Amino acid sequence: MDQFPPQYITAELLASTNASGETVLHVAALNHHLDQIPSEFITAKSLMLQTRSGDTVLHAAAIASNLRQVPDAFLVHDNMIVASKSGFTVIHAAAETGQLDHIPSGNLTEDLLLFRNDHGDTPLDAAAYEGHLDQIPAELLTEKTVLTLNYNGVTVIRTAVVRGYVAQLPAGLRPKPQGPVSRTLEKLGITRPPF
Repeated sequence: MDQFPPQYITAELLASTNASGETVLHVAALNHHLDQIPSEFITAKSLMLQTRSGDTVLHAAAIASNLRQVPDAFLVHDNMIVASKSGFTVIHAAAETGQLDHIPSGNLTEDLLLFRNDHGDTPLDAAAYEGHLDQIPAELLTEKTVLTLNYNGVTVIRTAVVRGYVAQLPAGLRPKPQGPVSRTLEKLGITRPPF
């Protein structure tokens, strides 16, 4: 975009779509060029334009690990829970791709972390599965949040343990090893899952 003459950048150009319904803003977000779009074109309406599959520009930014280029004012609850046609929300994409630390701390709430997508998963499930629990403020990793069951009846704690990310859980919420094998594993720094 920096090589494109500014006089040709218009709202109409930025709203034009390709065959899959992606706008220039979607493509810019996916390719880490959202910061090159003039700020007057970055609005709540433009960031919520959807492709044919229902992905918004915020989805594109989260999927491409590029939320840092989105102004904080747009990273709010109502924008983060918009679902694509496949049920994938922006907050779930952010959790899956390790972008939770780019969401302003006041906007990252327990309700948002426990929001279920169309498949019954929470962003905490995605963060635990992908190893991004360390991006969540400790005050939001409570007994209530980490013991919430996903659609398969699995807790965030179990997912973190099974996937090898138990160290990302607050010390008081980590499962305690049990039995002689567990004590040996504990000496080696390995914690058994609580099941």
